[in-house]
Amino acid sequence: MKIKLRQLLTEAIKIPKDTKHNITIYGESHFNPDEVHSIRAQIIKNKPDIIVHELPEDATFYKKHLPNTKFYHLERGLDQKIYKYFSNDLASQFKHREDNMLRNIDYAGFSGLGNTGPKNINVVVGDTHLRTIDTPELGKKSQFNNRGYNIIRSKYSEIK
Repeated sequence: MKIKLRQLLTEAIKIPKDTKHNITIYGESHFNPDEVHSIRAQIIKNKPDIIVHELPEDATFYKKHLPNTKFYHLERGLDQKIYKYFSNDLASQFKHREDNMLRNIDYAGFSGLGNTGPKNINVVVGDTHLRTIDTPELGKKSQFNNRGYNIIRSKYSEIK
């Protein structure tokens, strides 16, 4: 099934209801090397079918250690000018980024289906994107919650 790029960027692709992926989301403090190494080790131990990661530069590391695992960039398709468009409105910036992230998680699960059934998907995102409270600066609580994901928050989280 071909998916037009425009459709991918404007619509959330829904995973078929009869497919239950095991999706684990890791909230990472990107600038804490101990935590980055710990999450990397856990993902290698998990041997996921698919990794969806906020930082595209991590693809090289995972391809070395998990050569048969598909790797997707969590912010694929995001207009990098978003930081300019919403330079004074972090809440809108986070909403657009998180909408795009969720579309990419759906897409990774959908594109990797084939005939092999449910997938084990590991996702790495900055822990702030997993916040459980509304804030004036970042807007509504994270859309990642209440989606049936296994969420593992950072022990160095910046926000509840």
